[in-house]
Amino acid sequence: MIRKEPSDVILKKSILISFSTVLIALGITLFLQSRLGSDPITVWIDGLRLSLALPMGTASLYNNLVMLALAILFARKYIHIGTVIGAVVTGPLMNLFDPVILKIFGADPRLGTRIGMMLLGQVVLCYAIALNLSVKFGFGTVDSLLVRLCEKFRLKYKVIKMLSDLIYTIAGILLGGVFGFGSVISVLTGGPLIAWFMEKFTEPMAHQLHLNENPIREE
Repeated sequence: MIRKEPSDVILKKSILISFSTVLIALGITLFLQSRLGSDPITVWIDGLRLSLALPMGTASLYNNLVMLALAILFARKYIHIGTVIGAVVTGPLMNLFDPVILKIFGADPRLGTRIGMMLLGQVVLCYAIALNLSVKFGFGTVDSLLVRLCEKFRLKYKVIKMLSDLIYTIAGILLGGVFGFGSVISVLTGGPLIAWFMEKFTEPMAHQLHLNENPIREE
C-alpha cells in the first residue's frame, strides 16, 4: 500500500531516489568496464542469457519481471515510485555512462586502473543501495525481498545480502556466467559495505530530513 506523505517529503524522496539511481548506473558501469568480473546479479543474468540463448537485455527483462512478481506477492509494501524509477531509468543511464567512462579510462586501461575502477564501482554501488534503502520510496525488487526476509526472520540485512550474493554468483557460474576477482570482492564486501553506509551516512541523513519512520537497524 502506498502511504500518503507530505508533498515536501515526496519531493525530497524523489530527488534522493533519482540520485541513487544515477549512482547505481554509474557503479554498475564502472564495475563492468573494469572487466574483472561482475556483481552477483549480473553473473546470474549472464548465465541465464547463455543457458536460454537470449540477448542480455531480454534475459535481464525476464529476470526483472519474475523478481517484480515475487516482490508484489511477498513484499508489496516496499514497491513504490522509486522501484519504477530504478527499473525504467537505470538501463538508459548505463548506456549514457558507458562511452563517458570509456573516454576517460580508455579502451584498454592498465590492470591497476581496472582494479581502481572495480573498487570505485563497488563503493558507489553499495552507497547507492544504502541510500535507496534508507529513503524508503520503493526498493529494488531484490532488495524488497531481502528486507522482507530480514523482518520475517529477524536477521541483519548484511547477512541476508551476502547469502543472496553468494547464491546468485554460484547459480550464475553453474549456468556459465562471467566470473572474476571483482565478483569475489562484490560477494564479500557488498552486505557489510551497505550496512556500514546505512549506519554512518544514509540513515542519519534520512532522519535529519524526517524521511525514515521505521529505519532498518543494523545491530
